[in-house]
Amino acid sequence: MSSQWYAGPGGGSPEWENVEAFWDYATKPRDPQQSGVHGEIVETIFGLDIGGIVQTRSGRFDNTDERYSHNLLLVEKSTLLLAQNTPDCFVYYSDLADVDNRFFNPRYLIE
Repeated sequence: MSSQWYAGPGGGSPEWENVEAFWDYATKPRDPQQSGVHGEIVETIFGLDIGGIVQTRSGRFDNTDERYSHNLLLVEKSTLLLAQNTPDCFVYYSDLADVDNRFFNPRYLIE
């Protein structure tokens, strides 16, 4: 892990602690051989692999100034079951009402 990705004890980096910063870090264009988290943006939840990220923001399409504020992780593709940590539970994609979503599949390159 790098200091850009995770700062360690006493606090994480913005990329670790902030939904928007995480998106920017994971989805920015990079050299294919650069180590660390890389993200592949997909258009819908059906393009996600297990471990794919759904980010949400309040107010479906009516407030595009609202920042994305929550990450959920796809844990079961057939039922679109998602894991989250606030609150610590599972939810189904169909339970996400009145939110705008964006999606990416994390990719990792470890040297």
